[in-house]
Amino acid sequence: MNIIKKLSSIFLFFTVFYEVSAMDDQGRERGDYYYRLGFTYRDQGKLDDAIAQYKLAIQNDTYVGDCYYRLGGIYRDQGRLDDAIAQYKLAIQNDTHVGDCYYRLGFIYRDQGKLDDAIAQYKLAIQNDTYVGDSHYRLGNIYERLLEIQENPQHFREALYQYKLAYENTSDGDFKREIGEVMQRCDPIL
Repeated sequence: MNIIKKLSSIFLFFTVFYEVSAMDDQGRERGDYYYRLGFTYRDQGKLDDAIAQYKLAIQNDTYVGDCYYRLGGIYRDQGRLDDAIAQYKLAIQNDTHVGDCYYRLGFIYRDQGKLDDAIAQYKLAIQNDTYVGDSHYRLGNIYERLLEIQENPQHFREALYQYKLAYENTSDGDFKREIGEVMQRCDPIL
């Protein structure tokens, strides 16, 4: 199965490369191919080449918001979190993957220890109906963390509330079980 995926990726790369090299400079069409090449390079793990192709697609005004979103993901994977934040914000400005960008920004801010920013991003993801159950769960985790830092009982009540919302907004049985275990751990303390 893995060989089929690699062969498919190689075939796509050569097809797109041939078509790009055969084209003239008709902006949007050329940008379309840069965009596809970005996907191909990303699938092959050639992230710097993917970045270059997405930037060329943006210069050709092709899938601009989606390119920013893809660049944000690549930068996040490379640990370039400030660059990832900037790209996700540009994707949001271009009205692309808005809820998903907020969700991913929540992860980045949480990992940076910017818990208030993470809370704000997860709430925006929920407002955009993106990963609602998981976003509530992540908020519960953050409020538990804040409880450890600030020892404010309100954080614990908020954590439990978020876990309950997470439980109500997911249909994944394993995830529900995990949330249920967390809620059992929290409930006696309140």
